[in-house]
Amino acid sequence: MKGLVNEVGFVFGEAFGRTPLHRRTEDIAKEALELARFQTISDVREELGDLLASCLALCSEADLDPRDLVMNTLDKIEGRMHQYHSMGRKQNVGIMGGSFDPLTNAHINVALTVLKATDLDQVHFMPACNHMEKELTKASKRCQMIHEAIKDDSRLGLDTWEVARNSSGRLQNTIAQVCNEPRFSSMRLHFIIGQDVAADIENWEKDALHEEATFIVVGRSHKLTGDEWYLQPPHKYVAFEDETSSTKVRELASRGQDVSELVPPEVNQIIETERLYA
Repeated sequence: MKGLVNEVGFVFGEAFGRTPLHRRTEDIAKEALELARFQTISDVREELGDLLASCLALCSEADLDPRDLVMNTLDKIEGRMHQYHSMGRKQNVGIMGGSFDPLTNAHINVALTVLKATDLDQVHFMPACNHMEKELTKASKRCQMIHEAIKDDSRLGLDTWEVARNSSGRLQNTIAQVCNEPRFSSMRLHFIIGQDVAADIENWEKDALHEEATFIVVGRSHKLTGDEWYLQPPHKYVAFEDETSSTKVRELASRGQDVSELVPPEVNQIIETERLYA
């Protein structure tokens, strides 16, 4: 860290000369405001680099150790942990529903893409217990596949809320019930849905549903017209191209074909060992 501070100080000194303290802090404040304008990782990357470099330049100019500064802040946070908890900071959690029969790499990649493009803390997969139009693999087995695939990533979670209630997975019913469920009161929920589902919301029984819940809509950006309701805050749109489906995985597996490139390794092992779709 000291080497990085020295390098930043040297480059800034060569390029800009001596910068007064008040001018440096003004620059940092402006860069922080500029950073706040952006919402995705790809957009913030350059601005964050500028902000960090300016902060390290200040450390060099004021002879401050950034590690000491960070550790002091962490000590303060730990000392105020109880206070922060009592303030009830809500986690931003994305709820991603579906049959997940089975969970595919596309499901995982959607969750990771949404995490990168938004301020969500976590994405929870919420498998339906049943489906109104088709028979599903036993819910406990689908939950097992999800659990095994995501257990090493703290940003991803499994929520068995629908399974425990023998739900059909009817999204509008789930949303209405989940929003009133006490155990979700500590979370700020965002429902992750596909662009096709978002287009159909206008036809749901509850016309104002998209005004009562916050949605993150995932789909192909080139299909947008610009008038979609989910382009307006607090909703968000995230572009995603991979359309690998669980149906395709089941069809290939039923013919004895290899699906290892379409599903997480843990899921593939369960499919092969238990011959789920054979």
